[in-house]
Amino acid sequence: MSEQPSEATPQRGCALCGVTTASAVMLPCYRLRSCPFGDELPPAAECPARNIEHGCWAFDWVSYFEKLPPGAAREEWRLAMLDACPECEVFALHEDELGRVLERLRRA
Repeated sequence: MSEQPSEATPQRGCALCGVTTASAVMLPCYRLRSCPFGDELPPAAECPARNIEHGCWAFDWVSYFEKLPPGAAREEWRLAMLDACPECEVFALHEDELGRVLERLRRA
């Protein structure tokens, strides 16, 4: 059973999809200043979802990853996502979607 926030706990949530939790971020992931993949605003960020102002949980990461040329940069990106995504505050809001992506990246 999930813990219900008290009335004193402000409800915050994803500005794009409307999911709410007591500890969620108000900004879309591509506007987070604490994004693990860089804090530049589009189009300067290295993150492709951020650059097109698309929610990271809905971005087709597997196809993106598969199109990267083999080598160190591809493996670096995969490992960074496996390490950083679960720690991001957006992950908690979209754990189902992002969890499936990370599982596929683990097997890649």
